Amino acid sequence: MLKKLQRRFIAIAMISELIVILLVLGLANFICYASVLYNAEGTMNAIIYSYLNLPIQNPESVKLSPDGFARARFFYTIYDNQGNIVEIDNSHILSVDDSSAEQLCNFVKNSSRKSGYINKLKFSKEQSGNYTFVVFLDVSADFQIATVVLKGSAVIAVLCMSLLFGLILFFSKRAMKPIAENIAKQKEFITDAGHELKTPLAIISANTEVIELENGESEWTRSIKNQTKRLSELVKNLLILAKNDENNPDIKYEKVNLSELLEEVCVSFDALAATSHKTLNYEISPELCLNGDKRALHELCTILIDNAIKYSADNCIISVSLKKNNKNIRLEVKNPVDKNDSIDTSRLFDRFYRADSSRARETGGYGIGLSVANAIVVTHKGSISAELIDGNICFKITF
Repeated sequence: MLKKLQRRFIAIAMISELIVILLVLGLANFICYASVLYNAEGTMNAIIYSYLNLPIQNPESVKLSPDGFARARFFYTIYDNQGNIVEIDNSHILSVDDSSAEQLCNFVKNSSRKSGYINKLKFSKEQSGNYTFVVFLDVSADFQIATVVLKGSAVIAVLCMSLLFGLILFFSKRAMKPIAENIAKQKEFITDAGHELKTPLAIISANTEVIELENGESEWTRSIKNQTKRLSELVKNLLILAKNDENNPDIKYEKVNLSELLEEVCVSFDALAATSHKTLNYEISPELCLNGDKRALHELCTILIDNAIKYSADNCIISVSLKKNNKNIRLEVKNPVDKNDSIDTSRLFDRFYRADSSRARETGGYGIGLSVANAIVVTHKGSISAELIDGNICFKITF
């Protein structure tokens, strides 16, 4: 349990750190990329306004110096009304020859787009008088800088996450130390208290039997025996829970014939169900086996069927089934419940939770049996769930 808590703590911390890193680096890359686009737009406006003497919407925003024109790599083509090339100038860029410049400009002239990007070349199409101007600006150097920033950010993110993982792993062990000590003390207390209670309970039970031998059975001795039995069952369940909470519970794994085990438990409950005016129907597929602790699996089946008999409606049918479900084994126990019972299925496996406290007292329940069942299933790497369907509560266990 402690390792699971530590893993959850590390996962939450790492996810939080990842979100922060992605937000910071993502914002930095967004600003860098936006800056590239902004500078490209400003340089293009400067070429159109200052170099080609064409009108633009905000001429006061153009602040490109002569040195800026010297560094800018661009080419343009001027067309007349008939679409003939009047002038083509690619002297400001060495990587584009006359044929490529003419081909790109013709493509933009015949398209409906007035601006955009083609292979890291920003283009703009302007109309002035009887002429059409198509201008291309090479922004590959700016995009290369943005790419370097992006790759650098990725490396920084990986390094930061690796460093943070090491730090969180180190400090999580120190943070979990007080919790581990408290859990260990709690388990030790439950185990010691359980063993200490066994002796007086055994003495009380033995003394009650002696009193009955001498004076006969009475209402008071029956009450003492019932309460002693309840306390003994509670102590046993608490010890099971404490053992299953350990990282390596003392479980002897062996091949268990779950079909035979479940049938044996069902047969043992037939008489109890009959005296309670209830019918226990069981459908068990033969030879379904799994690796597990036979005693714990017997306890699991006993808890589920005993729970169904105790808390089912009168004169009802309790259904138990064990079947193969693909590669898994599915155990289901279903019984009707009173309409007045308010059952929160999400809390049924919480320790000491009882849907109806008065009925639990009448039937001798402490609200810990299903917690024990859940612990046994989890220890055997299975899953358990409960759901209400048409007035019936159904427990489903998958191994």
